[in-house]
Amino acid sequence: MKWRPARRAALSALQAGARLRAWMMSTSWRTASRARRLALRCMTRGFLLCTGRVRWVAPARSSSRTMRPPDEATSAVPPASTRAWATSTAPRSVPPVLSAGRTWSTIGRRRSAASCTVLDSTLSLIVLDNARPAMNDPNGDIETRPQILTRDDGATIAYHKTPGRPPGVVFLGGFASDMTGTKATALEAFCRARGQAYLRFDYRGHGASSGAFQDGTIGGWAADALSVLDALVEGPQVLVGSSLGGWIMLLVARARPERIAGLIGVAAAPDFTQELVERGFTAEQRDALERDGVVYLPSGYGNEPYPITRRLIEEGREHLVLQSPIQITCPVRLLHGMKDTDVPCKRALRISEMLVSTDVEVILVKDGDHRLSEPRDLERLCRTVAEVSERASDRPT
Repeated sequence: MKWRPARRAALSALQAGARLRAWMMSTSWRTASRARRLALRCMTRGFLLCTGRVRWVAPARSSSRTMRPPDEATSAVPPASTRAWATSTAPRSVPPVLSAGRTWSTIGRRRSAASCTVLDSTLSLIVLDNARPAMNDPNGDIETRPQILTRDDGATIAYHKTPGRPPGVVFLGGFASDMTGTKATALEAFCRARGQAYLRFDYRGHGASSGAFQDGTIGGWAADALSVLDALVEGPQVLVGSSLGGWIMLLVARARPERIAGLIGVAAAPDFTQELVERGFTAEQRDALERDGVVYLPSGYGNEPYPITRRLIEEGREHLVLQSPIQITCPVRLLHGMKDTDVPCKRALRISEMLVSTDVEVILVKDGDHRLSEPRDLERLCRTVAEVSERASDRPT
């Protein structure tokens, strides 16, 4: 019996998905999280294109040759877009990975060109229809080098920009995070599928931008965001701020109210340097900060502790926003996990109370943590971006 290529690909996907799930079960959460972020960075419209920059690392604690990423690809060549309807229906099937480090796609059932589906897969993939290479990438590689904005003071800001229709979306990352995170890349794929302009960037001292993280301040990072808004994007923008980014988006919206079409906070943490960090110091930490100018706090998301400098604390007091009404009138949506142990969900309610805008909604996620990066969280975030963008488009100019 001569098997059709689509059927053979579907069976291969099922087998590879089982092998990959076995590998993921034996892998630490941190390694699995890196793999998930990597897969999301490799998304494009329709399926995952092959990129030689993808590399998987087997779990260090296991020497078994069977507990590693699958050695086979779903198919020998990337599937043609005309066969996008022929798919594996295996539940939680995920893209297999070549031992050489190439990733192919698991294609979803054919949908309209503007659709976006968040799959409940091990790698939390968003699979979009009508595939094409990433923007501004003549070689078809997904992960391109970032572009660079050079400020007047010589500092450089790394960014990725996707052209499209207004209102644009600008993602503002969290404290010690960068623009390659799950939410930033998921929103990029979502906006590209909608034909909507999108930009993600790194603050100074973060990711691919210049400077040392320990030298950063709230005012400096807000200035980075304003530089990006002024130099790189045009027209109205929807700002999406995650954690620290939620504070930065409020500062930017106050400084450029005419440019802001809407705000979306994800575990927004305005004034965190004073109310969450400084007030939580032990006596020993206060002494260390006074003596050394820096204190290191443990991080629940990486191996390195966070450096908290005296300059960050003192300079942050100049940018507190929750001490008086926040003069922002655009639509605001605040997403917050009720199991957030870093920034209590009550902060979202306090932000809503201080905002002058009457178009404010607080969305509490009962089982959500601080990151809100699970597939259902990403789907909710994408829906919220679409809703705020449509409201902005309907507003009279």
